[in-house]
Amino acid sequence: MLGAVVGAAGTGTAGFVTGWWNARTTQRQSQVQEDQARRQLHFEHTRDLREPRRRAYTAFIAQTRLVDRELGRYNTSTEYDLNALHTQIERLDHIGIEVMLEGPDGIVAPAQEVIDLAHKSIRPLRLAARAQDGNDTEAVSAAADTLASAGLAFAQSVRSFTHEARTILSDDGRNSAPCAGSS
Repeated sequence: MLGAVVGAAGTGTAGFVTGWWNARTTQRQSQVQEDQARRQLHFEHTRDLREPRRRAYTAFIAQTRLVDRELGRYNTSTEYDLNALHTQIERLDHIGIEVMLEGPDGIVAPAQEVIDLAHKSIRPLRLAARAQDGNDTEAVSAAADTLASAGLAFAQSVRSFTHEARTILSDDGRNSAPCAGSS
């Protein structure tokens, strides 16, 4: 009888351990499958976002070139009709909204800086126009220096934006864990 009790206890313990081990293994497999599915969804989501972002970023960078071209034109000219620059900056504003909507959050600050510096370039142009009208060569020279500085700051902000955009577009979504709000 003692042998039967020991045998039954051993069989029962073995059954319990085996059942526990199988349940734990099943739970681990389930977690791995869920993690894999989450990573796959994140990869597909990132891939789906890439093309609209690429189009928005490309349009934004192309528009910055037009703004920069206008700034350069004023830097080498004595005529200061600001209408063309205002038009290009308004277009930059409009495209910037699309960039900010496409996201992610990391691109918003660089895009806003580009837009802000484009707007800030208008003031040095106005000062240069006033100095030109007043035939004040010293003021013209100072305004030209201020305009050149504004142009350099604008160009640097465009480079920062371009770097951030390139980084975002190169993310294939495979190496990063999905985070709430990261895409």
